[in-house]
Amino acid sequence: MADTQRDDLQAASSPADTSTADTRAAAARAAEASAEAVTAADMSGESSHAPASEPTPPPLNEPTAVAEPTVETSTTVPALGGGATPTGDGDGGEWNLLVEKLQQWWRSGELQSLWQQAKTPLTLGLALITVLMVLRVYAGLLSAINSLPLVPGLLELVGVIWGVRYGLPKLIRRSERERLLDGLQQRWRSFRGQD
Repeated sequence: MADTQRDDLQAASSPADTSTADTRAAAARAAEASAEAVTAADMSGESSHAPASEPTPPPLNEPTAVAEPTVETSTTVPALGGGATPTGDGDGGEWNLLVEKLQQWWRSGELQSLWQQAKTPLTLGLALITVLMVLRVYAGLLSAINSLPLVPGLLELVGVIWGVRYGLPKLIRRSERERLLDGLQQRWRSFRGQD
């Protein structure tokens, strides 16, 4: 085959052959022979020792077909095969992967250690925010009650009646007064941590 290829190449490049059609036919035969030689050598596992042939130029007068570029409007991605997701159900897997990662993070104990590190500042911050919110609600409630007619005066009267009815007897008798003062002092010591 190598001899046939060389002969075709020599025939294609000889000065005696000046016709364009003959040159094209010879070039096509040479290309076919070269391709057959390469595939035969590849199949048999041998390498071709034929001299390298020069590439043949494409025909000058033949129009070439140009494929128009196309743009794909959507892309479909096939689902993974069975058992490719962490749960093994083969239904896609972004949600299952997220759930698996969150469970793994929870089991690792990082959340608990993070909570222990931020426990004191976080608790103080939340307590401060809670106290501020309760005071705002309480101030709003008192201002709403204060804007109602007769209610502030009635509440003041109720406070005076309660103080006289329940507070005055504890302050008049000595035993009740000492018990009240002892209870207040005990609460103050307990609050200060001296108990």
